[in-house]
Amino acid sequence: MVSRSTLNRDKADELAVGSAIRGKPLRVVRSETNDHRVPAYSEMVIEGEVPLDHEILPEVPFGEMYGYIGALKAANVWMNVTAIIHRRNPRIVNQYTGVTRGFPTAPLEQVALHTMRRCVPNVKMLHTPIEATGLCFVSIKKNLAKRSRSESGSLTSLRSLKSS
Repeated sequence: MVSRSTLNRDKADELAVGSAIRGKPLRVVRSETNDHRVPAYSEMVIEGEVPLDHEILPEVPFGEMYGYIGALKAANVWMNVTAIIHRRNPRIVNQYTGVTRGFPTAPLEQVALHTMRRCVPNVKMLHTPIEATGLCFVSIKKNLAKRSRSESGSLTSLRSLKSS
């Protein structure tokens, strides 16, 4: 489980649902600042309180990073963070939510493909899934096994795909 971002309308026990998905009980521990149970192997747990008796605040600058996909929100709830607990080296996955997948990335993939083909002509296509930041799938036309191996090495050595 990555996070919870929906209301639990049927009052189902979320940890029981998570255990059912895994097929075995989910190991849990007590959270730091309240009596909630959290998965023991969580990468990060952010605990806090949403004050319902305080004013609802307007969106701050850069709330929507693209600036033109949605309207400015006049009312937003906020949270007082009481604890942040994480593993020694947590894996943090970032996903830009609320953006149609191909809108910001399709043109960038084509620029990357064009740039990559300058180094490795046998590249057929590439795809960078928004769900996995930093991951890139590359399809290579394999006409000569030895050449394809050397091209694979070239692909793994590419750190950035800047068009020039």
